[in-house]
Amino acid sequence: TLRFTLAFTGRGSDTIDLSWTTSSNLEEQQKLWGNAVDGTLSFVLPTVLANCRARLDEGRTEHIGPLVVDKSGIVFEVKGWFSTKKVPVVWRNLQSELRNGEVIVSDKYNPKATASLPMAATDNAFIVHLLCSKKEDA
Repeated sequence: TLRFTLAFTGRGSDTIDLSWTTSSNLEEQQKLWGNAVDGTLSFVLPTVLANCRARLDEGRTEHIGPLVVDKSGIVFEVKGWFSTKKVPVVWRNLQSELRNGEVIVSDKYNPKATASLPMAATDNAFIVHLLCSKKEDA
């Protein structure tokens, strides 16, 4: 049995949840899900990314999972022995990878500055991955 899910939350907190579970015609169902993902990547994601970049360019910050994202980069919370520090990292020093349904974002030079964003539970986690792949400072 497989479960297929694509979910979107709009600015007004309206949610669109496209999901189904099946144990038959798996190949056909995977093709249908692939078409839904392709459509999302082609039509929805570019608009979401453009809107996010526009807000960052206006000087706003975005909170995505545990991260604070701004025009210059990402601020991580790094836990030490006795305190937690905020560690800003500029875009060119960030790296991001997709692993097991999560976006893993980290500072190339500080292994303690890392965050794992489960895509199924973190709104806009994939947007962080796309922003990190931009690799340039504002």
